[in-house]
Amino acid sequence: MTNIFEKVQTAKHLKEREDLINLKDDWLIDTLMPSSQAGILVAPFKSFKSSLAMHMALMVSQGLPFFGYDTKRSKTLYIDNEDTDRELNKRLRNKDNAPEDLHFLTGGEFMLDDSHHMNLLYEYIK
Repeated sequence: MTNIFEKVQTAKHLKEREDLINLKDDWLIDTLMPSSQAGILVAPFKSFKSSLAMHMALMVSQGLPFFGYDTKRSKTLYIDNEDTDRELNKRLRNKDNAPEDLHFLTGGEFMLDDSHHMNLLYEYIK
């Protein structure tokens, strides 16, 4: 088993890393969502998180602007642990199209704190 603490870096080392200094920021949604990081949408109950996330996923999967912000067209995986397939079906029927590059994982089984699930996710998206 690997010792994860072998990866610990000092602030000075991290600040001065040449391989990171001149990297250009790459955004899925300009200035809102970096392309190299996972995103989690958090808000109070019944505050339209699912609707916002669905719109975000639809726009990114087609490379269309998200509320005026440019997007980078990308294959998109929407993990929904709350809504049923029926609910997502209803939402998608109210949209103009259903992009081939938009994928859904439903059923409430995926867990962020499960290392096996995270490894499977990594293998799926790479």
